[in-house]
Amino acid sequence: MEEPKLSGSYEALFEQVEYLLKKGDREQAMPIVERLYHRLSNLSENVRTRRPELEDLRVVVTSILASLYREDKKFDEAHALYEELLATTPETDHDDWELGLATLKIDSGEDVAGGLDILRGLSVAHPDDISIWLTLASGLIQLKLYDEGETTLKHAIEIKPIDDKDLRLAYGLLFVVYKSRGDYAEAERVWVQWMQASGDKDLIPLFELYFNAEDFEKVESWLEKEKNRLIAGFYRAQLAERRGDPAAKKLWEKVAAIDPTKFDRGWDMWAEAVLRSDGNPEDALAAINESIMQRTVTMRGVMLMATAFFRMGNKEAVHKTLQDYIQGLIANGAARDTKIQYAHWQLFTELAPNPDDALEFETYFNTTPLTEQDTD
Repeated sequence: MEEPKLSGSYEALFEQVEYLLKKGDREQAMPIVERLYHRLSNLSENVRTRRPELEDLRVVVTSILASLYREDKKFDEAHALYEELLATTPETDHDDWELGLATLKIDSGEDVAGGLDILRGLSVAHPDDISIWLTLASGLIQLKLYDEGETTLKHAIEIKPIDDKDLRLAYGLLFVVYKSRGDYAEAERVWVQWMQASGDKDLIPLFELYFNAEDFEKVESWLEKEKNRLIAGFYRAQLAERRGDPAAKKLWEKVAAIDPTKFDRGWDMWAEAVLRSDGNPEDALAAINESIMQRTVTMRGVMLMATAFFRMGNKEAVHKTLQDYIQGLIANGAARDTKIQYAHWQLFTELAPNPDDALEFETYFNTTPLTEQDTD
């Protein structure tokens, strides 16, 4: 991908924006988008008449900027831009802006019900648009409207999305619906259905499902089907830990002795095994950093990074990592109260060099059990 040459023309600036966004460099793209938006919004009538194609470019740039603002949690700015698009474009183009506005209302948490009403209307108008149905389902789950969410997701799956990511999201959200309702058998059935449809043999959601239900026999039965030795070893060690089995320490050591580079998944799990078996925290940190580079790190992995820094005595890095963790939760829509779930407070104190020292960081966590916040 060759970097375009910069010039002051509208088209050249837009080409630069496209290049930077495709490269994932939103930080550099943002000021150029804002500059381009302001220039296009302030064109004289003479220029608009002479160059009508610039109106199309204004609409595209405004839409991009609204999306970027929404992703950056600049909700007021994004809201104003969506309203501007609705006021300045033909009604036939309004579906995209209404979808953006509905997502904004849900993401901000200020008018989730209003956002859902918009999405319900759009879903009726566009019964085959998977993005609308999945966005609606996400909002319904957020409000714990599980029955409607279930119906919505079943329709989404029937649409037969052409994008595997859409299909995975549909099955994943339906799995969350059943898990949240405590219907573990149905949650398992849905995940098995997804694995059969996709060929993906990801058993981790089932392990987490049954650990959450404390159905250890089910965990054991699914462990028999896990082909990844690192993942299987991690959950066998965790199972022993949960049961109070004195053999747990040796099982953690066995996982820590595995070479994680031979596996394309489970590096965070290996890092936890290193920490639980009192291994070198620098090794755990290196594994998590590699997982970040490969874009396979989990939120639990970020928590383990904080723990590794704690073991190394770098409290400043612990503070920064926990702050970044919370920002990650907020960015993913997984939290609004800027507190890390209680289950991770348990993990953090378990692996701390001294549990009393962990109190310095308790303000980042929910430190009392809250059932609703302990589901991943």
